[in-house]
Amino acid sequence: MPVRSTRLFATLAVSLLPAVGLQIPDARHGVPLTFFYACPDHQHRAPRVVTRRFGETEMLAWTPSRLGLYLRGHTPERPYRVIGRVELTARSDRTKVPELLEHADRAARELGGEALVDVQWRGARGVSPIMRDDQLPFLIANVARWK
Repeated sequence: MPVRSTRLFATLAVSLLPAVGLQIPDARHGVPLTFFYACPDHQHRAPRVVTRRFGETEMLAWTPSRLGLYLRGHTPERPYRVIGRVELTARSDRTKVPELLEHADRAARELGGEALVDVQWRGARGVSPIMRDDQLPFLIANVARWK
């Protein structure tokens, strides 16, 4: 019984070492054994961001606060004018809508916007000829500035 528990403990310890960053050299092949993700898409890729500016607008100073966010069907009470548009396509199945909103916020600031209006998202199928996955989110928003 003690031999069996010792062997079990040794097997468990050796299998957990790569998970904490330690590598065990393999004498047969000369290649260190290491930990690999089980998921083939282990790299998290940033979404593709496309921005368009409408007309000539002067840039505003960058502010650290978040922009106003108004989903499709909810219009702001303040008058505004649309100065551009942002379109974001996820390139990883780990990218979720809140992360797309953060990237849209950043892109809208670079355009000089103060709010994102008419924000909508859907699956990315049909966005481009290479996008066939409906699970990847696609976000579109108008960039607005207060009048």
